[in-house]
Amino acid sequence: MKKAKFEYLKEDGSKSERLIINPSFLKESFNSYKDFNKNDVKYLSGYEINPEGLSQEQLLAYENCIKEYYSDIFMTLNEFLESKGLNPKNVNMKSFKKEGIKNLNIIE
Repeated sequence: MKKAKFEYLKEDGSKSERLIINPSFLKESFNSYKDFNKNDVKYLSGYEINPEGLSQEQLLAYENCIKEYYSDIFMTLNEFLESKGLNPKNVNMKSFKKEGIKNLNIIE
């Protein structure tokens, strides 16, 4: 499953390092593209796992659950994470404005 790692510059000037699982490149909320460099792309969207209080092994468990979920979708992601003993509050769908993204690295 692909991941996107990047620096994000917020409108208030603060910066943060981000890692997004299963990234999408969006023109608007429903139009997606496979290439971030297309002029129509305005957002990068995907799931972000809150790493606070989680070990590397636990982070990997969340990544693997998201990957498994997308290979066999029969319930909501929240229900699926709960069925695996994981807290769905640790995974959030996020969107980031293209102009705030620097040093994008797509990991296959």
